[in-house]
Amino acid sequence: MAKVITYPTMVLSAVGLLASVTLHIATLLAGRELPGQVIPVLFPGIFVVWLPTVLVMNRLTRDFKQKDIWKAALRGCPEWMTRTLWIIWGYAFLAAFIPPFVLGRNPEASPASFVIFSAVFYSMSFAVDVLGGDV
Repeated sequence: MAKVITYPTMVLSAVGLLASVTLHIATLLAGRELPGQVIPVLFPGIFVVWLPTVLVMNRLTRDFKQKDIWKAALRGCPEWMTRTLWIIWGYAFLAAFIPPFVLGRNPEASPASFVIFSAVFYSMSFAVDVLGGDV
């Protein structure tokens, strides 16, 4: 039963992650605003993948303490996937704070830093669902 939920969620997460990263790079290179049709698809998609991810994560972490929740949820992921996940998290954090402080711009002046946050959610959903189908 878990595979029926996790595999489609994992595929949707992978598509959302690739779309987020591609849009982030395109926005960085072009330096323009986000296309209007992207927002209604990319960001609501986070909610579509997060409900099953939270349900799977609850099942994966029910025997662990709260402080170990991410370690428990990601315990079956390959090492490269876990590292990539934390690199995406770190990059998104830096992308949000580097432009305002270093470059002296407002955060809203850089739409690329806004788009990369969706990659954080999609990557976490993908990583959790990799193991979720096997439990």
